Amino acid sequence: MTGTFTISLDFELRWGIRDNPGDAQYADAIIGGRRAIPMMLKAFDKHGVAATWATVGLIFAESRDDLLQHIPALQPTYSNTALFPFADVHEKVGQGEIDDPLHFGLSLIRQIEQTQNQEIGSHSFSHFYCLENGGTAEAFRADMASAQAIAQSKGIKLESLVLPRNQLSTYHLHAAKEAGIATVRGNPNALIYRARPRSEERAVLRALRLADSALPLTSTLSMPVRDQKTGLADTPASRFLRPIQSTSSVLARLQQNRIKREMSQAAQLGKNYHLWWHPHNFGRATEANIENLLSILRHFTRLRDMHGMQSMTMRDLANTIEWSNGKHDVATPVTG
Repeated sequence: MTGTFTISLDFELRWGIRDNPGDAQYADAIIGGRRAIPMMLKAFDKHGVAATWATVGLIFAESRDDLLQHIPALQPTYSNTALFPFADVHEKVGQGEIDDPLHFGLSLIRQIEQTQNQEIGSHSFSHFYCLENGGTAEAFRADMASAQAIAQSKGIKLESLVLPRNQLSTYHLHAAKEAGIATVRGNPNALIYRARPRSEERAVLRALRLADSALPLTSTLSMPVRDQKTGLADTPASRFLRPIQSTSSVLARLQQNRIKREMSQAAQLGKNYHLWWHPHNFGRATEANIENLLSILRHFTRLRDMHGMQSMTMRDLANTIEWSNGKHDVATPVTG
């Protein structure tokens, strides 16, 4: 089997960080991420690289009124009220992209749509947290229906899904399948990457994931599978491309070398290598992060020439997967 290379981006603007303490101090990174997106698209196009842009449904709105028309009637009842996004629509959201680029991004979606080999996927409608208390499968079903509705109102069908904070649950994935989703980005098959609610996150897990980005603590190479339980194709993540401040930093060099070694192994062994990040990760030190990305893309072109490695979106990769007994790395949902 020929090795494949998949990129997915969690495109969320402020909707993905709004519940974090001090999120207002991150506005410059979000605006910087908007500037970085055309640079990423140019790099992908130059090197013939496909990518899936998993987009929060709220970003599709042309205006505040458009956004309000698509809010689902059934909403999550998170016990942590800071997670609830819809209060922001009334209190913090402007009239449209011109006056509020932190919440609206249809012009960027159109740029992605017009670039060759790019797929627009889903990151849920509201940046939904499947494993947080109150994030029920029923509310998620309504959320995904709204995601499809607002995307289809712009002429786009969503087939690939990346769940916020990688909180996978079989119950929620059944609801995603009902909403027309065909493939999902699963988690690496390692304990430190297991799907879990934020309350179960520990500093030691974050430290181990950071270390694993530079040192070979785990193996995250995988073969995509089609899951018997949900019918969805699972294209597991391999590596998070961590933002850097300088291409010359020790951590940046170690991370890039680790990614390139893993890509080479995937090309030689006929496996898939799935790299992911957020556009706003490039919002600071943009030039350094773009150069870091270009070095990885140049490595892909060498692997394509030497081993026939193919670049595929999540949707395209899903179309190559045969049925198997593969299982998702899922956690028991907290329904509240």
